[in-house]
Order: sequence, then structure tokens, then C-alpha cells
Amino acid sequence: NLSSWKNRKRVRTLCETGFISVSERRLSLEEEEIGRKYKVPKTILAKLIDTRLLRAEHRVGSVYYELSHDTLVKPILKSRLKRKKTIRIISIGVISVITTILLIIFFVFLYEQHGEKASLFISQGDLFKEKMEYTGAIENYKNALRIDPKNTLVLFKLGNTLALADSRNFEDAANCYKKVIQIDPNNV
Repeated sequence: NLSSWKNRKRVRTLCETGFISVSERRLSLEEEEIGRKYKVPKTILAKLIDTRLLRAEHRVGSVYYELSHDTLVKPILKSRLKRKKTIRIISIGVISVITTILLIIFFVFLYEQHGEKASLFISQGDLFKEKMEYTGAIENYKNALRIDPKNTLVLFKLGNTLALADSRNFEDAANCYKKVIQIDPNNV
């Protein structure tokens, strides 16, 4: 039954590779070999003879099949080439989509990892600042800025902490505020 996808594929493979040589000429194949190698049963071969795609010849106690005419070789090869190109294009498209999805997942993962690490450093910095342990707060804010150097909130917190610290590093604090204004000029 040629309505089955599996049988159509078997017949296509038989016609494209079994009945056509490398030098693009018709080949004859013995009935049992067709059944064994291409899994195309005699009933389907009979239908292909009825549609004049194949012709059968009785030789040496067996039946040999071949394409019914030389003019069928080129269209069959052209169809095979077109299908291979389509499969290649589809494969490239699928690989591109999968690669894009994996890259998105990877970057989301990285973003979440960095975001979580940055927020962890910010939280620890806030705790140190509440306890007036400014050195620990400054270290944590700087670590958060290594992950997200344009985080204006962390720059602002670092500037405030530098101004409060025992060393009263007003110049570095002012530089933090300047960076905030450079990154976000509308930041009040």
C-alpha cells in the first residue's frame, strides 16, 4: 500500500539508489534482493508496474525489475537533490533555533547567577553598614559592582558608606556620585 509513509520512503529509496547507478544509468534488481534490501513487497512492485514506473523481466528463473524508461532517471535524481537540499535547510534551521534557545537559557542562567550574587553582596553590605562595620560594607558593595558596574543604587550606597567610614574618603564618595550621574543623569 503506497498510502503508507514507510512504503513510500522504501519505494523512493529503491528508485533513487537501487535502480540508478552512480553513473546515472538504469539498473536491474532481482525481486528477492529488492525484498531483502529495500523491504518492498511483491504487491507494491506489481502496483509500480501497473503505473508504468517499473517494468519486470523474467530471467534465469527469477523476476528482475528496473525503471520503465531512461527518461525517469533525471527527474528521480532531481527530486532526490531537491529533497536533500530541503532537509539540509530544515536541519540548519532546527540547529539554529536550538542553538538560539540554548544561548538564551545560558544567558538567562548567567544573568540570574550574577543577579543573585550581586544582590547577596548588596544585602551583606547593608548588614555591615547597619552594624557600622564600614570596611565589610565597602568590600561587599565593590564586589556587587564587579558583577554589575552600572548599578546606580550600589554606587550610591558605596558613596554613602565611603563618606561615613572612619577614613572619611570624600573624594572616592564624590566619584561614586559622579558615576551615578554619568550613568543616569536624571537620577535625583
